[in-house]
Amino acid sequence: MQNPLEARNAFPALGLPTRAVRQLGADPVVHGRADELAALRAALEDSGVAMLSGPPGTGKTTLALRLAHSAADLFPDGQLYADLSERTMDEVLAAFIRALTHDGIGLWASPRAQLHEVLGTRRVLFVLDNVSKRHDLAVFRSVIATSRERLGGVVLGPMSPEDSRVLLRARLGSRVDDEPEAVRAFAQACHGLPLALVVAAEFAGLRATATLAALVEEIPAERGDVHDAFSWAYQQLSAADARVFRLLGDGFEREFSITALNALAGGDVRQSRNQLLRLHLLENAPGDRISMHSLLREYARTLEPRDPSALGRLLDHYVRVAGVETENAMAAVFVADDRRRLALASLLVDEMSVQVQTAAVSAARALEDRHAEAVALAHLGHAWFDRGNLQEALKCHSRALELHREPRALTGLANLCLERGKVDEAVDLFKEVLAGRVASGDAAGEARALLSLGRATGEIRYYEQALDVCERIGDVVRLGRAYNGMGNVHQRARAFPEAIRCYSAALESFVDGDCLLNMGLAHLAISSPETLSWFGRAADHAVRLRDKELLADAARALKEAGFVEEAARRMQQAESLYLAADHGLRR
Repeated sequence: MQNPLEARNAFPALGLPTRAVRQLGADPVVHGRADELAALRAALEDSGVAMLSGPPGTGKTTLALRLAHSAADLFPDGQLYADLSERTMDEVLAAFIRALTHDGIGLWASPRAQLHEVLGTRRVLFVLDNVSKRHDLAVFRSVIATSRERLGGVVLGPMSPEDSRVLLRARLGSRVDDEPEAVRAFAQACHGLPLALVVAAEFAGLRATATLAALVEEIPAERGDVHDAFSWAYQQLSAADARVFRLLGDGFEREFSITALNALAGGDVRQSRNQLLRLHLLENAPGDRISMHSLLREYARTLEPRDPSALGRLLDHYVRVAGVETENAMAAVFVADDRRRLALASLLVDEMSVQVQTAAVSAARALEDRHAEAVALAHLGHAWFDRGNLQEALKCHSRALELHREPRALTGLANLCLERGKVDEAVDLFKEVLAGRVASGDAAGEARALLSLGRATGEIRYYEQALDVCERIGDVVRLGRAYNGMGNVHQRARAFPEAIRCYSAALESFVDGDCLLNMGLAHLAISSPETLSWFGRAADHAVRLRDKELLADAARALKEAGFVEEAARRMQQAESLYLAADHGLRR
């Protein structure tokens, strides 16, 4: 695959068209929202990012498209649109690249870098629907984004009574003029929420001969709660569909699969799902998943009869699929009973979540399970260590060891010793862990302990032993780390050809940024002409992963090697990543 450095030089020769793309569709009609539009326009012109958030059904997409049309003259080179609920960000970036060039263009490994190159100095506006916190918008210089999540920017609330009336008139025509008092009561019952107003208007459209005043009685407000705006839809459901709707009140996920819904219901409920989608009681989500408006879910919880076993079935489902349903499994931790909470937390160790493992510790204590508490404390200690909070990590590992000689806690304590320069203590602890893993037949744990000992002692024999174990169990990631560790030992001994052979073997097993950088340093030490290429690969890998620390290290290595211009370019890329991360946090 051509790397971005090579592609950059070849890019002008492609003869790419500079066509202006228009993907906004028709200019939508917006009922009111003048203040919100003004704030969004100011944000777009000031920072290049106009973020629009709020609950589903508040008209975010309509307002975003209206803003885009009003600002289109500022972006003569194109206005592009994508819905991130339908595609991944990389798929969207690839579509944008093709739209701005041609359908047959070759795509780089880093679509972000390629889009940046394609844009050049063009003035293009991007409109992104259904952005979430996991989406990085730094590649877009000018973007209007909507989100169901609270990502800052302008937050849409209820519509004013005047705007509500305009919306209802657009849907119901002269019936609104005929019953002005009923219209006010109708809008009030919907609490100005556009979704509720639209759904209620559709219901009124089905009851074409009924008066609006009569329909208001079917959507009565209770304690001013907008949930009652949806009661009419529930009354239209069959008994089977109504049961599924009620069960959804026991769910907790933002988005979920049909298998999760089947688990909740205890059977195949795809037909009910389709009916609820049709009535706007469910929404489509990425990956053929489903979401439910939080207000609808709250309303569903008020309905009877309930199914006491439903939540347990759903939690058991997430215990089974925690490895692939990580986000929902983490959410499940906080609604689960103590035993399921422990089971879920043990499957989510790699997420390094302080909150999840804190919940696991509490669950173990409630169950008076000392061994489980020691394990959970060790996991919590590793999570704190990952966050750089060494004091909390030490507390957790020490408390875990008071309860049980837990290998995970010994490993955590050893890492703390290494961090503080107490190498001999760390080595003793790692050796104790290794002995325990061997005695229990835990080959994966044995490999981890051997790698830790190699890192702590700098002795190649531990890496060689780790190689044997990893080859036996087929652990390619740790196999690569073992070869990389061996290369480090050879490099410190200035045995550079041996180091390069080890790094090559590591990269054949698993591509790692640090190993790419080490390979560059080894080639630099022998004045190899391949030095620039390896540092470039390390930098490209860092850009793809948005690893700003690795990218900065590669830039410094390039400077040390005398590649000053390339070092400056890479450091500029690293600074952009730092600034983008800082902007994301502040936003």
